[in-house]
Amino acid sequence: MLEELCFFNAAKLNFKKIKFIDLPLAKNHKLGLWLDGSECVLIDTWGEPYYIILDTDKDNVITNPEFGADLSNPEYAERCRNSPPPTKLPAKVIIYSSGADRDPKTWNDNICSWRN
Repeated sequence: MLEELCFFNAAKLNFKKIKFIDLPLAKNHKLGLWLDGSECVLIDTWGEPYYIILDTDKDNVITNPEFGADLSNPEYAERCRNSPPPTKLPAKVIIYSSGADRDPKTWNDNICSWRN
């Protein structure tokens, strides 16, 4: 039922009805897809939404959401001094999770698709 509702909502924007990804359904609102009211949400291990940023102008560059981040965590501040995050990322899509602290503004524990 959930999968059908999410696919129906996406079909409004996907006229050819191409299935681009097959996502698991969340169990206990963690690690998968679940319906929040009328919106389908992809949830991480900690029950928080994933953040997905698309290159909408098709220049293969996305502004790095981590650039200029809060440096109040000493470990993260040290990491940034040694290897500052770039202002731009060469990508069409980036995805990140807020990590164990469930705060997307504290980048020390965020899980990011563009990091090694």
